[in-house]
Amino acid sequence: MADTAITVALQLVGSVIQLVDSVIQFLSDQQQLRGTIDAELTDIRDSLMIMQAYLQDAERTEGGSEMKKAFIERIRGVAHEMEDVLDEFMLHAPHQFSTNNILQAGYEFCHHLKHLGPLNEIHSDIQKILKRMRNLRDDLRSLGRPLQHGATSSGSEEQILPEEDEIIGFEKLKDELFCRLKNEGGRSHRRTISVVGPAGSGKTTLLNSIYRGKEIANHFDCFAWLYFSRNCNICPGIDAEPSIYQDGSNYSSFLRTSLQRKRYIVVLDGVRFEQDYRSIEQALPDDFNGSRIIIITRTHDAAVGCATDHNHIYKMPELNHKDSWHLFCKKAFRFRNGKCPPEMEEVSEQIVIKCEGLPLAITTVGSLLSRKPQLPAEWVKVYNNLATLILEANPGDSVIMRTLLTSYNDLPNNLKTCFLYFSILAEDYSIRCVRLIRLWVAEGFVRGSRNRTLEEVAEGYLNELIGRNLVMVSRRDFNGRITNCRVVNLVRDLLLIRAENENFAAVVTDSAVNCNSGGRIRRLSIHSASTRGLTIIRGFQLDRARTLFMAGLCSVLSPHIGEILQKFRLLKVLDLEDADLDVFPDAIVALTLLRYLSLSGTRVKTIPESIKKLHWLQFLDLKHTLVTLLPKAIYALHNLRHLLVSVRSPRHKRAMFGNMKDAEIFGVIKGLQLLQTLSLIKADRGPIFFRELENLVHLRKLGLVEIPGQFGWHLCASIKNMSNLSSLHLRSKSEGEYLDLDHLDAFPSQLLQRLYLEGCLLKLPTWICNLSSLVKLHLKWSRLIVSPTEFLKDLPNLMVLEMVAAFTGDILIFAAEKFQKLKTLHIEQFENLDQVLVFNGAMPKLEKLTICSCMCLHDLPHQIEDLKCLEELLLYDMPQEFTNKLGSSEHLWKVAHIRVIQSFTFDQANDSWYFKNCS
Repeated sequence: MADTAITVALQLVGSVIQLVDSVIQFLSDQQQLRGTIDAELTDIRDSLMIMQAYLQDAERTEGGSEMKKAFIERIRGVAHEMEDVLDEFMLHAPHQFSTNNILQAGYEFCHHLKHLGPLNEIHSDIQKILKRMRNLRDDLRSLGRPLQHGATSSGSEEQILPEEDEIIGFEKLKDELFCRLKNEGGRSHRRTISVVGPAGSGKTTLLNSIYRGKEIANHFDCFAWLYFSRNCNICPGIDAEPSIYQDGSNYSSFLRTSLQRKRYIVVLDGVRFEQDYRSIEQALPDDFNGSRIIIITRTHDAAVGCATDHNHIYKMPELNHKDSWHLFCKKAFRFRNGKCPPEMEEVSEQIVIKCEGLPLAITTVGSLLSRKPQLPAEWVKVYNNLATLILEANPGDSVIMRTLLTSYNDLPNNLKTCFLYFSILAEDYSIRCVRLIRLWVAEGFVRGSRNRTLEEVAEGYLNELIGRNLVMVSRRDFNGRITNCRVVNLVRDLLLIRAENENFAAVVTDSAVNCNSGGRIRRLSIHSASTRGLTIIRGFQLDRARTLFMAGLCSVLSPHIGEILQKFRLLKVLDLEDADLDVFPDAIVALTLLRYLSLSGTRVKTIPESIKKLHWLQFLDLKHTLVTLLPKAIYALHNLRHLLVSVRSPRHKRAMFGNMKDAEIFGVIKGLQLLQTLSLIKADRGPIFFRELENLVHLRKLGLVEIPGQFGWHLCASIKNMSNLSSLHLRSKSEGEYLDLDHLDAFPSQLLQRLYLEGCLLKLPTWICNLSSLVKLHLKWSRLIVSPTEFLKDLPNLMVLEMVAAFTGDILIFAAEKFQKLKTLHIEQFENLDQVLVFNGAMPKLEKLTICSCMCLHDLPHQIEDLKCLEELLLYDMPQEFTNKLGSSEHLWKVAHIRVIQSFTFDQANDSWYFKNCS
C-alpha cells in the first residue's frame, strides 16, 4: 500500500531531521568536534526538508505511479543511510564524563585518540551520502509535484446493503433507534442522533435496515442518505438512494425552500468532523415537525459534537459469542441452512473468536470460507493466514480491507506511525497505556509542544486513536481513566503485514516470522518460546536495528540474551518487561545510544556502575524487580526523564513495614533535572538529599520512602516548588515514626490527583482539605485520634479512600450528604473500631467496600442498605460474628442488593487465603 510506504518514509525523514537538530545542538557544546561534520549538517537538513515536502505532497495525491514509488523508495533508502551514519557519529562522540574540568579534559583527550579513525571514516561516509542526497534533491526539484497516475479513489468506505437476516444481535438497539426516530414523548422539534462504532461494527447495516423500512417511509415526507468521502465535499440533496456529490456550495437556499413544512430524515454516513455536519445542518430547516438527522461516524468527538444531547448518542455494541456464531454459520454454511457440521465446529469456533464480534469481519470471512472446501485442514490454513487472504483478495470483493484502510488513511501522519506500532505486540496483548506512551516518545514518534510534555502529547495521540475506534479500551481505573488498550486481532494482523512490507518491524513467533528479507531490520519483536526462535534471530542482521521488544522473554531464550544483544550496535529501545532474567545482562551497557530500558517484572537484583555509559537514557523502568540499591552512576544519566523502582512484594503478605523493601540511591540527584518520575526512592540521607531534590522542579510523580521524622521541614521545602506534581507517595522511616507535613501553607500543585501517606500523623495536614483535584487518597499507619473522615468529607472529587491502621477511635462516621463521588472505600486494621455509621445521603456512588482485620467490629455498617450503588462487599479476616450476620434472616435484607459478597480468611499454616462466597 503506497500510503503506508509514505507514512513510514515521512516518519523516518522526520526522525532524521530531529536527529540532525540534536547533533547540531550537541556539537555546539563540543569544542573538540567542531569543524568535523557541522559544515555538512545544514545541507543535510535542507535536503531532508525538501524530501519531507515531497512526501507530504505525495500523501495528499491519490494513486501511485511507478515513478512515485521509486522516489519514495530512494528517499527511504538515503534517509536510512543518513540515520545510520549520524547514529554512528553519536556512538563515537564524547559525552559528559565528570563535572571536574581536569578529569573531563583528560577523558576527552583519550577519547579523541581512540575514536579519531572511526570519526574520520564517518565524515567520509557522510559526504558520500550527502552527494546522493543532493542528486535526489535536484531530481525532486526538477520533478515538481508528485506524479499522479490512473483513476483516483475518493477514499470513501464501500457500503454494504445486506440482507435483513444479517441484522443479528442488534435487535434491541434497532428498536430503540426506531422509537427515537418516530416518537419522543410528543416532542416535535428536530433531533440529531449519533451512531458511533469502529469500522466494520455494523453501523451502516443497522441504519440501512431501519431507513428502508415501510414504517419510516410512511412517517417521513422526504429522505436522504449521504456519504461523506475523504476528498470530496458533500452536497445535501434529497434522494431515495445513497449518493456522493462533488460541490455543495449552491444548494443551501434550494434545500431550505424545498423542505419548508416537510418532515424529513437525513442520514449522514461517514462523518469525520463536527464541522462537516454543521455545514449540512445549517442548510436544513427546523419547522418543529419531528424531522430527524442521523450521524454515522467512527469518531467519538464527532458523535458527541453532532448529537442533540448525550441521550441521542448510541454506541455500537460488540456481538456476543452466540450472535457471532449465528451470523458466521449463516454465511459460511449457507448451503447447509446455516448448520455447522460437527467436524468443523472446533476450527469455526477459533475463527469466530478471532473476529472479536465485528459483524463485517464475520460476514467477510464467512463468505470467503463458504467458497472453500469444508475440511478442517483447509480452514485451519485460512485461520493461520486470515489477514493475508483478505489483503490478497480481489479489491472489488475485499470490503473489510477497504473499510479498515479508510480509517487508516483518515489519520494524520503522526498517528499512522503510532497505530502501526501495535504490530509489534503479541496477539491478544493488552498493553499499559503509560508504557505505550513512553515507547512512542523513545521511538521519536512524538513532536514537541510548547506548553505540554512529550508524554502529554503522546497521550493525546492515544486518546485520538481510541476516539476514532481504531484502538480498543481493555481496562479503565476507578475514575474512568484508560489504563490498558489493544487492537482487535484481525486489525493487528493487517498492521503486521503492512509493517513487514514496509520494513517497519520484524516479528518472530513460534509459528511464523514476519520479516521483509529485502531490507535491514529496524525493529525486532520476539514472541517465541522455543529454540527455533533463537535460530531465526541468529540469522538476522541486526547491527542497524533500533528497537528490541522481548517482553515476557522465556526461559529458553533468557540464557542467550547476551548473545542476542551483542548483535546490536545502534539500539535505542530495549523492552525486557517480565522476562525470565535473574541478572542484569552485561551486554546492555555497550548499547550506549539506548533511550529506553525496561527490566520491569524481572528478578534482577543489582544494577552495575557501568550503567553510566548509557548517557542518552531517558526511561529506566525497574518496577517489580529485586533491585534495592541504585549505584552512584545513576546521577550521570543527565537525560533521564523517568526513573521507576519498586521491589517485588511476596504473595499473601500483610501490609506491614517489615515486609517492604525499597531502592536506595547514592550520588548527586540534582543533576537529573529533566526527571518527571522518581519513584520509589529512599530518603534517609539527611538534609543534603532534600536540598538536591529541590532542583527537580519538573517532577510529575514522586515517591519517597524511609523519610526520617526530624526532616519534615526539609521535605516540605523540597516539594514547595513542584507545581506539576500529580502523584505523591511518602512513607516514614519506620512504623512508629511520624511524617511531619505541616510546614506547607498550601500544596504547590493544583494538579495533585493521587496522594499516598504511610506513617504516623499527629493530625492530617491542613492543605489536604484544599486538594480539589484529588481522586485517590491512601492513609496507612496514620493512627489518628480524630476520625479522618471528618477532615476529608468535603473533598469534591475523591473517588478512592483507602485507610490502613489510620484511626484509633471506636466510631467511624460518614456524615450526611458527604463523599458524593466516592466509589471505593477500604478499611483495614482499625483495632478499636466497633461502629461504622453511614448517614442519609453519604457515599451515594459507593460501588466497592472492603473491610479487613477490624477485630472489634461485629455489626454491619449502619444503613448499609441505603448504599444502593454498592456492588461488592469484600471481607478479610473479619470476626465470625460479623460474617455470620450476612446470612441471618435479621440482616439478610440489608445486603440483598449487593451483587458480590465474599469473605477471606488467612490460613497461616498453608500461607494461603480461605475463600467463602456469602452472596
